[in-house]
Amino acid sequence: MISLLTAVLLFFFVQMIMVDQRSFMVPLHVETQEAFYVSSTYPDMVNVTITGGEDDIFMIYPDDLYVVLDASQVVTEGLITIPLTLRTGDIVKSMNDVQIELDPAEVRIQLTNKE
Repeated sequence: MISLLTAVLLFFFVQMIMVDQRSFMVPLHVETQEAFYVSSTYPDMVNVTITGGEDDIFMIYPDDLYVVLDASQVVTEGLITIPLTLRTGDIVKSMNDVQIELDPAEVRIQLTNKE
């Protein structure tokens, strides 16, 4: 019984220390209302860092990740800071022990009225 308990604890310990990290550069997609355009510069790529078990993170590809600067709810022009949003494919959504970070996590843009 003690051997079985030791084996189970050792298994979980090894799983916990087998955390790996992987990074991708992913295009940044900007969504605005039809009446506005972004008149300032902003990064066209975002660094996405994935941390988790090696088996999980190497199943994720850049095509599974979609990073959005969603300014579609903004109704006035001006300088604003918007947090970036990550949209993922089904394979990423099914992974519980994976952490994903965006760099930058937010972007400051100037929205200008098209008229």
